[in-house]
Amino acid sequence: MTVKEFEIFSLLILNPKRVFTYEMLMELVWEEDYTYYSRKAVNNHVSNLRRKLKIAPNLPDYVKSVYGIGYKFEAKGATALYVCCRTFLIIFFTNQTKPIFLVLVYLDF
Repeated sequence: MTVKEFEIFSLLILNPKRVFTYEMLMELVWEEDYTYYSRKAVNNHVSNLRRKLKIAPNLPDYVKSVYGIGYKFEAKGATALYVCCRTFLIIFFTNQTKPIFLVLVYLDF
């Protein structure tokens, strides 16, 4: 996973069900004026991210498109467990029968 893909994923996963517009993603991930880049840059990174998260064909897409607006993270039927220490945030998603995935976020502040 590239740095940009990880930053997009971290932003989405830390704010489940919140819709992020293309402009918001550009400002928060690229930290630049979104008019310099196109929506295609965001689309390409999200497409690559989805492909890397899809480790089995029967798994749903967790990064959902909101037509004409942007993206959101949604894991239906999943429960998130957050564990935070000084420098890392660990997010563990599970449904009732099995783990879905684990995310480790480095906190740089």
